[in-house]
Amino acid sequence: MSGHTESMRKSPLLAGLAVAAGITILACGGTGDQVTTADFQAALRRLRSISTAADLYMGDYDDVVPAANLWMDGMEPYTTDPNIFVSPAVDPADYGFALNSAAAGRSRSSLDEQATQLIFDSNVLARNATAPVSTQPNPGRYNGSNGILYLDGFIPGYNDTSPLIDQSLTRVRALATGSIIYSADYDDVLPRGNWVDATTRYVKRTEYYRTPIFDYQPNQYGYAYNVVVVGGSITVIENPAATLMYFDSNKNERNAVDVATNRPTPGRYNGENAVSYIDGHAGRLSP
Repeated sequence: MSGHTESMRKSPLLAGLAVAAGITILACGGTGDQVTTADFQAALRRLRSISTAADLYMGDYDDVVPAANLWMDGMEPYTTDPNIFVSPAVDPADYGFALNSAAAGRSRSSLDEQATQLIFDSNVLARNATAPVSTQPNPGRYNGSNGILYLDGFIPGYNDTSPLIDQSLTRVRALATGSIIYSADYDDVLPRGNWVDATTRYVKRTEYYRTPIFDYQPNQYGYAYNVVVVGGSITVIENPAATLMYFDSNKNERNAVDVATNRPTPGRYNGENAVSYIDGHAGRLSP
């Protein structure tokens, strides 16, 4: 995100904090010549999945960061792949990611989201590892670099080179996740017609409101919010896994609200459109 400076990205701002009692710092492999660029990108993709799980967890727990030494257990119900908690460069019996001990158990609003490193590669290898940022491997685990997830969702080095349909699925999934977290703060009521403006604090990146084909067209958006769920209670929707929330639409303006059948024909991405559902998952649909 634009609020991150280079010094923020490179410096562990919270380094030097005392290690919690009982933590053992372990020697860690995965330096320089032992791993590849592919390992680093795999680690960043796992951190991105952890970011989604963390957002869903905090949405259910009053925007409080998971507790020390329990964060993997707390987040696991919010992911279908427990392997996301394992650094791809450590021994399979270890984990390798740690929660920042300076952020554990604290209210999100009490922290600087753009400066606070939330999860990172650490020499503390146990499950649910909670440690200061000074425990990051030095040199970095992946050819001198470490994976770092900031509280606002920023992951230095992450490069989304996936096909446009996959990028769009990530975006509509993020919109659904943000709206679910919004509803948790507003008595289970989903956003109303000004959904972009209402969910900006819950969606990590402003570009997620725009289909990737419009990335360089600032007045075009391309996603719409299903008119039948606008401002409704999320608890009364009978089949949330089958009810569309956001989707590629023929309406391209900001805060577009549309009927779910008004999707581009043929689909925007090789004949398919991206959609997300009330339960938070995303999928592809042909017109």
